[in-house]
Amino acid sequence: MKRAVVLVGCFISVLSACVDDAELSGEVEDNRSAEEVPEANIKNGEKEVNEQDIIEVYTKQLDAMETGDEGTYMNTLSMDPDTEENIRSQFQLIQEIGAVIEAQEMEVTFDSSTKADLYVKQKMYTVEENQEFLDRILEVIYHMEKVHGKWKMVGSSAIGITFLEELAN
Repeated sequence: MKRAVVLVGCFISVLSACVDDAELSGEVEDNRSAEEVPEANIKNGEKEVNEQDIIEVYTKQLDAMETGDEGTYMNTLSMDPDTEENIRSQFQLIQEIGAVIEAQEMEVTFDSSTKADLYVKQKMYTVEENQEFLDRILEVIYHMEKVHGKWKMVGSSAIGITFLEELAN
């Protein structure tokens, strides 16, 4: 889970890079006209997305996932549906990768047939091999997002963890 938190931190850093430093500090009032406000913030209505909001949402979502009570914590952060879905998907992905690495369940097979399934089986690996595993996972994810454009998380099974499954077109 520690690795998942580190990955979440990296993801938050990427998201927060898009937010103005002065606004993050809270020292500058937002007196901009509608024309000066970025499109993403207009979509969000009254509330602008800032780093603290994102951290709060991730923290609540992580707690909820660990206790099995996911609820609707993502809705505490107002944002357009595409952005919310992207953040939710990325967070779930990061959380699952972290859980698998933490449990040392590391053997991967990838089937590129009609339904591409990534299975994580139980096997012990070293820390260096864990990083190789993570790199392979990310490679597959990027490939699937780029080529197929859609994917979803699926649950655990008795044999191992069915980690990622491509949605049928």
